[in-house]
Amino acid sequence: MLPEVPDWIVYVLIFGGFLMSFYFFLVLFTAQEKPKLKKLGKTAFIIPAKNAEHTLERCVKSVVDQNYRDFIYIIIVNDASTDRTLEIAKKLKRKFDSQTRKIIILTRKHSTGKKASAINHGLKYVLSNLEVQYIAVLDADTFIEKQALRDNMAYLQKPGIMGSTSWLVPYNKGNFWEKMQKVEYVLTGFYRVLLGRVSAICVAPAFTVFRAEFFKKAGFYDEHTLTEDFEIALRLRSLGYDMAFTDNKVLTIVPSRFKDLRRQRIRWWHGTLQNIAKYRHLISIKQGALGTFFLPVALILGTLFLVTALFIIGYDILFKLTNFVHDLLLGVMPKLKFEINLFSLSLALSDPKVILVVFGFLFSLIFLVYARKTINEKINILEYCLFILCYGWILAIFCIEAGIKYLFRRHVKW
Repeated sequence: MLPEVPDWIVYVLIFGGFLMSFYFFLVLFTAQEKPKLKKLGKTAFIIPAKNAEHTLERCVKSVVDQNYRDFIYIIIVNDASTDRTLEIAKKLKRKFDSQTRKIIILTRKHSTGKKASAINHGLKYVLSNLEVQYIAVLDADTFIEKQALRDNMAYLQKPGIMGSTSWLVPYNKGNFWEKMQKVEYVLTGFYRVLLGRVSAICVAPAFTVFRAEFFKKAGFYDEHTLTEDFEIALRLRSLGYDMAFTDNKVLTIVPSRFKDLRRQRIRWWHGTLQNIAKYRHLISIKQGALGTFFLPVALILGTLFLVTALFIIGYDILFKLTNFVHDLLLGVMPKLKFEINLFSLSLALSDPKVILVVFGFLFSLIFLVYARKTINEKINILEYCLFILCYGWILAIFCIEAGIKYLFRRHVKW
């Protein structure tokens, strides 16, 4: 027979998760004033596009339609596409070129397969040929609201802030995997709103605006990492600058099939491990909430808690199954008796483990309500329960797989 999991391990996991939730709960009531845009400036949008014939037009139009009177260059980097991307880009240039909007098409004959390489191709062109104050990086499958540029640029006028990003929400929300990602993105975005209040943002995802001077000081995107958006944000923080986060909604296409989701998340986790190792010096009290809470506690310790909890659940199932088979072999028939009464219920609810889990769940519901209200996204209770009971553990499995591949230096595709 297998030994039972010690209670102290379970208590450590639950209490650790409870403390992290409580920290976010305290930050929830930390006020942050939204800055107003006082000064405009010429901006270059770099859009890396590889086989983006289905999304490129909507992406470019969302930039053209920005509520922004100053000049915007739209740099479409056709990354050796084999579909109609180049043809569509040329059509968009004829359609949208104007006095305040200019589309420039850069075509690469050979692709490295990494988005960072295409972004760098655009960056080199911008820094060598254009005079701009701001540079925005936007994925070709991502669409921004009309106020997105203004809202992010307002934060960039604050001293010390070199980058600003927005709240990503899935554009496609039809099947199970897409709906689960909707819950994930809404909650992740809300936690980033809270982290932004304590200057702990360290990711520059599908849409991010930078001061142009940043790339002159920091160089280009790292083409050797699998998560170039995480790396560039950590590098920004490593150089002593800060990033901002707005609650402006940005729509992005998310994987709709399990195998695509698995491949993306393994790449994300693998890249995360790469960059934590590279920028481990940021885990320091000198880095404020980023170095004392987000990186060491929320990211590293939180991930370890999730993975350990998955192992414990799997072990507990195996433990019960082993005991069941053991009893059968001894001729002891299991008693399948399920009874609920006031005494058994009160006894269960008096268990400290149950109390901590209930409080943790209540905290998560509070965050969900605030997140839905802030970003105006509908999430029903069934979707949330499926996210907690099913999808979250699938993500933990992806994390474990990525960790194994990282430790054994297995190749992971971009």
